[in-house]
Amino acid sequence: MNKGSSQDKRIQQALSNSYLSIDGRSVLEKLIQTLEFAGHLPFVDTDNKIVGNWKTFLMRDPLFVIASIVKIDLDEFKNLAKENELINDQSAQNKRLTEANRLMRDLVIRWLRGLKNSGYSGALLSELENIYSSVIHFEEESPDRHAETISEHFENLYGHLLFLQEKAAVYFKAELEHAGHQPHIALLLAFFRLTEFAQADMNALPQEHLDFYYKKILQQSPRNQTHSNAILGLKLQQGIEFKDIPENEVFHLTFPNGPSYPFKTGSASRFTQTEITEIKTLFKSDYHPFGESDQNNNFSINLLYQNDIRSNGKNTVENDKVLPATFGEEKTMLNEAVVPSKIGILFSSPALILEKGNQTAILSLKFTSESWQESRSLFDGLIYDEIIETQDKAESVKFRDKIVSQFFAEAFQLLVTSHEGWVEPEHVKVQINREKHSLIITIPFTDQEQTLIPFTPEIHDGDYDTTWPCIKVMLNNNARYHPYRILSQMVMEEVMLETEVAEVSDLMLSTSLGNLDSSIPFAPFGTAPVLGSYLKIQNPLVLQQNLSELDIKINWLGLPRMKGGFSSYYRGYPLDVSNDGFRFKIKQSSQSNDRSGIKMQEEKLFNTKDNYLEPSTEINVALGNLNFDQQINPLGNKKLPSLLLELSGPEFAFGHQQFPEIYANAALNRSRFKRNTDPLPSQPFTPMVEKLTLRYKNVAREIMHRKLDNKSADIKIVHIHPFGKVQVFPGPVKSQSYFLPQITGKGSLLLGLEKVTPNEILNLGFDLQPAVYSHTVIKPPRVEWHYLSNNEWISMHNDILEDGTQGLLKSGIIRLKLPGIIQTDNPRMPKGKFWLKASYKKSPDNNSRIRHVFSQALQVVSSENLEPDNTQSGKQQKHQKASFSSKPGIAEIKGPFALEATNKQDSEALFYGRTGEMLRHKNRAVSNWDIEQLVLDRFPQVEKVRAYGRNTHPKELVKGSNLQIVLIPKTDSETTGSQQSHKIDYSTLVNVKQYISQFLSPWVKVEVANPIYELLKIRCTVKFKDPFKAGYLKTALNRELVNYLSPGVKNESTDKGFDESFSKTELINFIESRPYVEFVTGFSVLQLVEVLGRYKIIDTAIIERINDLRTISPYAILTSAPEHQITVIGDEDAHKPQKSGIGDLAVEADFVISDGKGNYT
Repeated sequence: MNKGSSQDKRIQQALSNSYLSIDGRSVLEKLIQTLEFAGHLPFVDTDNKIVGNWKTFLMRDPLFVIASIVKIDLDEFKNLAKENELINDQSAQNKRLTEANRLMRDLVIRWLRGLKNSGYSGALLSELENIYSSVIHFEEESPDRHAETISEHFENLYGHLLFLQEKAAVYFKAELEHAGHQPHIALLLAFFRLTEFAQADMNALPQEHLDFYYKKILQQSPRNQTHSNAILGLKLQQGIEFKDIPENEVFHLTFPNGPSYPFKTGSASRFTQTEITEIKTLFKSDYHPFGESDQNNNFSINLLYQNDIRSNGKNTVENDKVLPATFGEEKTMLNEAVVPSKIGILFSSPALILEKGNQTAILSLKFTSESWQESRSLFDGLIYDEIIETQDKAESVKFRDKIVSQFFAEAFQLLVTSHEGWVEPEHVKVQINREKHSLIITIPFTDQEQTLIPFTPEIHDGDYDTTWPCIKVMLNNNARYHPYRILSQMVMEEVMLETEVAEVSDLMLSTSLGNLDSSIPFAPFGTAPVLGSYLKIQNPLVLQQNLSELDIKINWLGLPRMKGGFSSYYRGYPLDVSNDGFRFKIKQSSQSNDRSGIKMQEEKLFNTKDNYLEPSTEINVALGNLNFDQQINPLGNKKLPSLLLELSGPEFAFGHQQFPEIYANAALNRSRFKRNTDPLPSQPFTPMVEKLTLRYKNVAREIMHRKLDNKSADIKIVHIHPFGKVQVFPGPVKSQSYFLPQITGKGSLLLGLEKVTPNEILNLGFDLQPAVYSHTVIKPPRVEWHYLSNNEWISMHNDILEDGTQGLLKSGIIRLKLPGIIQTDNPRMPKGKFWLKASYKKSPDNNSRIRHVFSQALQVVSSENLEPDNTQSGKQQKHQKASFSSKPGIAEIKGPFALEATNKQDSEALFYGRTGEMLRHKNRAVSNWDIEQLVLDRFPQVEKVRAYGRNTHPKELVKGSNLQIVLIPKTDSETTGSQQSHKIDYSTLVNVKQYISQFLSPWVKVEVANPIYELLKIRCTVKFKDPFKAGYLKTALNRELVNYLSPGVKNESTDKGFDESFSKTELINFIESRPYVEFVTGFSVLQLVEVLGRYKIIDTAIIERINDLRTISPYAILTSAPEHQITVIGDEDAHKPQKSGIGDLAVEADFVISDGKGNYT
């Protein structure tokens, strides 16, 4: 079985002294031969009679007893078990197993008796006694019980004997050094040790020949190449504007409790005071609520997440369990600092400054037909998937309307400026008008405490540049379908704000005689009205330029109740009086409007119904005849706008001037003519108003194509970005009026700089956990750099001088030139900083992670061999602390970051192995083996490699390729729980591809990949020998299982690689072989296999016939799940394995969800 090539297999055993030895016997082998020979030598007594052999004499020493245990061949029992599987007769199987159990029992008894007779009291004796106890326990069971458990007993006993034999070889070495041997045995052992010197001289002959051929004839020598590089972060002393550091400048790095190492600069650089004080990320994820498919109508939505990695110079994500993603990521349980982004749009207008009353605001947004159709196509995808999901095709039209209505009902969170701050009004109604391509939001203010007030920085956060009330439309992050993707491309064509206020009674009223108190009944035209008498109405919140409708309602007090109204009331007057004759004109000032040629609006003062006077009069004011051209300014305006209701008819008004003469004449006539029954004229009627209220509407409308200045605009529109805001109307002419802020990048890294110098060459240092991709066929996203100017991101494509990170895929330094104009006051991002942005637009995501980001980065190299104790190991090495020798002008040196020590020093065995490989492949990649050895030799960080050719594995190659190379990295026990640690970073994959291509034909297309990992999760019930340490021992057992099952971790007991398989028996034996485990039962294994983004689960508790777990996918590797399900018990009762359920998988580790069809995601 081809498991690929590995680093430890490069050392050819055929080239070692022990492979071809003239005399290669060990002390153990000599003892076994001596023991066998002694069995053929008769032992005679003093009478010269044979009473035995010399073997009995030697077996009195424990060393010979242990040697006899090691030499026993147990394969016959293993072969018996395999032969037994071919027998269909159960009784015959049991008979063979019974005989095998008896033979193994006899071995145990013989070994146990031999150790006791020899006086041995070590740990091996205890192991044998435990095995013997289990045998006796089995034999004491009833025959019926035997038939059920004989097979299990055989497997357990055979496993114990194998384990005991392995331990015996270890204990033999310890017993060999023991000083308690009898004199004749000690002399024999001394003789064997002395022969080892002669053996060494004889066995060195092949080595001398090999050295002569390799070193003299081939002129080869062991490699001795050491190379270390690191990145430093410099901070200049205050008052120093810049500092130049030349090439080959030496920095001495000193590790704690270690020597000092010289590091040199590779090139000259200039350093300044610029520093990074803010680091933020913004990520736009693609979420498919109905799953991904190949259909054209596959619906997806965008979710926006942000992370403040560093704020005001301090890191804020140190408590997260994972490093922050370089370009952001989705929210998980491990990255608590990642939060959904809050974005939206704000509308502010003087039309929202309203008088007290029953208020309603209506926001109408009309979109361009092109953007409306684009948004509708996205809706079609959503509706199609919803119909498929619910299988409701009969009512598709109604269903569509329901989905659209539900979408907009959940899409927004509306906030308005009120006395309590930003509040969310109740009963908001969102509608769409398909014919007019409009979105209409109606906000009734039922609670008087939540009425609109102007934006006030003291109670409203946001720092918006407006003094008008505001409506903030935020996207609802808790909506079922996040609305950003559907609404982000919609372009506003027209924005209209309509407000209506009813029952407005807070008015300033006056007549020519003075001011009136509107809270009590009043005479609107004075106590003796004449033609031209007027009522002046003033309110700066009502009478202003945004006024679109105005209704006046007058509730009269004391009107004549008789039929005919004023005709009856004035019947004693010799005048032609009618109810409709009382009229008034609506004027804007006390002067007549006739001079301007505008015909004034004239209305009836009283209304009648069925020849009775109505108690109230409602008038709709024709605003076309009026001109209120000033904006709302409720404070400090001395010249308040006014509206006059001027009495214009009848000629005698209400008769107050004529009444004395008319009354005198009527009284005189009545005195002259006794029979005159005409009534005397009544007192002239003085109209009284009980209550006067207004209902008015404001309208502010703006065409988005007209870009006005702040003074002439009636509406201000502000985009609310994740980290700031931008006023888009009035705004620059070149920008489109999108409904929502445009987040163009899929992932973005934002750096806030301070103390920036124009035209500076800036060295940015990145210490990253490198990006990992499964294959070199996958092309990482192209990273683009921008800087923020005038609230727009300006490309820096021509200003990137050097990118040592290869697009932020790995650690390195990026050198870029800053622009000549440095802006730090762009409200799109926090002010006071100059902002840089690195972003990418398309999948796949850049999955590198940030350890450190810093300015004034300096690359240094060293040819010294850093001691392992100082650099420690891979993961720790990158976080190692060190001190540096001081430099003039430099206040602080941080680092080293991204410290890498490459040590290509050949050991003697590796030298022979490498030279032997070269003799075979001769620097030509002809076979798969040649390719594997070339990769292992050049890339020591690769532990295992396997090459797949078209001739041997045509179905496992990527389409269009002829050769595929799969790599497994070196890992240690501290990182085996991480899937990321089991993969080679993308930069190394590319380097391997480029390196190996030079040895291949140009017609061969090669690709390099990481393997697919199929997780194994063990579920078992265990009893520990020390129940008081159950928690600790459970963790220890889980750690050992993870290391045992993980590839790339050296393990002497198993050779893990490609085409690997694990048997359940092997795993059970491994658990039971732990010295702290007493008993294991209820054993089963879950195998999680990923296929095209979905998972299949193989559960041995369900499919009991599975004994060997093998890989399913091409170029797959079996590996361990981060956590195994281990249940601790206190008894030794056998338990059957249980079918896995939802509680058996860990969130953020191996948790998958079923779709009901056997597929998991």
